[in-house]
Amino acid sequence: MGVINKMLLKYTVWMGMLYICYSSITIAATDNPHVALSVYVSGVVKTLYAKENKQYKKGAVLLTLDATLFDARINAAKQTLGYRELTLSEAEKEYQREQELYAQSLISESDLQKVKVIYLENKAAYQQAKEALITAQWEKQQTVLRAPFSGRIIKINTFVGDVLRHDFQVKPLLYYSLE
Repeated sequence: MGVINKMLLKYTVWMGMLYICYSSITIAATDNPHVALSVYVSGVVKTLYAKENKQYKKGAVLLTLDATLFDARINAAKQTLGYRELTLSEAEKEYQREQELYAQSLISESDLQKVKVIYLENKAAYQQAKEALITAQWEKQQTVLRAPFSGRIIKINTFVGDVLRHDFQVKPLLYYSLE
């Protein structure tokens, strides 16, 4: 009996933490092998390229979700990141000026600490904005469902316009088997 082991790995960074979602697929050649495929984000099915009983190569696009909302999230995250970059730069300059004044004994340590807190708050907000952009980009990538290996669609469980909601229970959209 032939056995194929596949590891599917998805990851994201959110709020400074790395989240990894993986699944291990073991398929035995005599067990009517198939895999249920789905997406990891909520959305509306925009295009369904998959056809039952058709062969697909690894990486072939099988389905896409409407990416309009995901594009908007990326644009908003880019705008926020730009703003946070500017405010961090200004806070850093102010903190450096205050350090120089403190070194010359022109301001108190308390005044220096107040500016340091503002600088660190801006630094944290900038980091969160960077991570929000990474997350938005990762989510957009998840709007495209690709063939995990060369194989054939054996059943389609969705349609164009289908609203998918990812609430920790992934709806199988396509059933896929080895060639």
